[in-house]
Amino acid sequence: MAHDLTSDKRKQFVAEVNALTRVNHVNLIELIGYCEEGYRCVLVYPYYQGGSLHWRLHSKQSLSNVHPEKSLPPLTLEERMRIAFQIALALNYLHGNTREPIIHRDIKSSNVLLGDGKGKKLHAVLSDFRLATMGERVFGTDHQEMVETSHIGGTFGYMAPEYLLKGKLSEKNDVYAFGILVLEMLKGRKVVKRAPSGLGVQTLRDWVKPFLEGGDRSETKVLQPGFEILDPCLRDEIPDASSTDMVTDTIQLAWVCVKMEDTERPRMNAVVHRIESILGKATFFGTRSRLVQICQPMTNLGLYECAKQDFFRLSVEMGPFEGNWADELAEILNCLSVDDVARGETFLEGVKELFYNEEDDFSDEDEDDEIEDWDF
Repeated sequence: MAHDLTSDKRKQFVAEVNALTRVNHVNLIELIGYCEEGYRCVLVYPYYQGGSLHWRLHSKQSLSNVHPEKSLPPLTLEERMRIAFQIALALNYLHGNTREPIIHRDIKSSNVLLGDGKGKKLHAVLSDFRLATMGERVFGTDHQEMVETSHIGGTFGYMAPEYLLKGKLSEKNDVYAFGILVLEMLKGRKVVKRAPSGLGVQTLRDWVKPFLEGGDRSETKVLQPGFEILDPCLRDEIPDASSTDMVTDTIQLAWVCVKMEDTERPRMNAVVHRIESILGKATFFGTRSRLVQICQPMTNLGLYECAKQDFFRLSVEMGPFEGNWADELAEILNCLSVDDVARGETFLEGVKELFYNEEDDFSDEDEDDEIEDWDF
């Protein structure tokens, strides 16, 4: 940390470190420990060979000449969608699955770290969570100082307007930043660039806005966005209508997340469910996505929440399966973890019954995907 630690501040720092060690999620970076020298401490985290998401998205503009040996191909559409899903899971965990909700406050592409895998094996983690809280409790930094320094409390372009202007802090700040992050991934454009006029800057939200608003400019109607929104290197990766729908639905989701009014943004649990639905409809993710669609009517009943979450997670993370449907179904079901054995057995029997009786009717009549029904 950049500040000197007094005895009292050191005790508070250790308490904050202990709190960090209790946060455990596969898509949150793991704290290894800390090093202390004199009155200064340094947090120690694992090294991720894939670098940051920011570097992978913008290396052509900023780093290709500096580190030519680290040149990597652009992230594919599949990889970007998987990253979005993994970061959504991490934020949902921070907001609702810890002793007290944790607001990250600095969601940005440089705080998303990538492993060295590719495609379905690409692993993403969110870093720097709880650092803003640590700064406040240990060093007494306030909102104004965090806004001015940016690196602790937030980064311009990702910061929600209510926090930037009024210091209003809630989980919806993270939802806003997540929406900006998704737009950044799909467009491949930096979040803040010089304005076309040459005076001042233009944020990514301001750049995207004309493509997504209706003629009344009211932000109440999202149009079907064209390929102008997409990174040019992704346009050849959309082979069919399901992939097109996946992209447009994801852009629409991101736009809802960056609403100017925090009350109009969904909660992260609703965002996770929406991404699950989007990925489940896309043949882009292989035949396993069809199994998700088959099981969607039953899982929507909400009777087997634990198994439902495991099913969707495994379906997305395991990627395409090169085998027959029966083997594929068995592979997923065998990986399900359900606390209540009887409930789990009932769930598995229900899935099997739906699977074997299904005649490729993948209609959306039973799905509840309308934005108006989300949990805000």
